[in-house]
This record gives sequence, C-alpha cells and structure tokens, in this order.
Amino acid sequence: MNIPRRDVLRGIVHSLTVLPATFALGCGGASDCSDTSTLSPADAKMRTDQNYLETSPDPQKLCSLCEQFVPPEKSGCGSCKVLKGTVNPKGSCNLFVKKA
Repeated sequence: MNIPRRDVLRGIVHSLTVLPATFALGCGGASDCSDTSTLSPADAKMRTDQNYLETSPDPQKLCSLCEQFVPPEKSGCGSCKVLKGTVNPKGSCNLFVKKA
C-alpha cells in the first residue's frame, strides 16, 4: 500500500488537534464550564460581576473547596448554590466561602 506522505502528515495534524479534546471529554474532564449561552443576561452578568474564572489563580480558593459548590454526579462541571450555570471545580469567584 502506497500512501502519499502529504495524506499521512494531514492525518497526524488532524489527530493532534482532535485527540486532546476527545481525551478531556472522554475522561470526564471539566474542559469548559464557562458557557453562559443558556443563562439569562442577568445571570450571565452576575457571573461576570463576581469574577468567575475557569481556573483559580489561588489554589486555596478553588470552587471545589467552596461551601457553595455542588459537585457533579460523575466528573466534569459542577454547579453553584449562588451562581447559575456550570462551574469548573478548579475555578473561582468572589463568592468563595471555605468549607467547614
């Protein structure tokens, strides 16, 4: 079988762009919990006003360590008792309250 080198390289490049996303989703990784497209404008604004971030700059203030965090059933995005929409367990916002 004689496959043109260009086709082989094209396949490699495609794999390198598709596999990481597939791996993250297949492993239940919380790849992006910031989608606000289903939220009302007021709920989306509250997330912005409270400085919700997908990745916390402070490892002591992760959403997963917050009293307001509701963990996901499996793995991936959780939710919050205050902010609407999904939240990343590794995210943060101004509403952080350390779990007791």
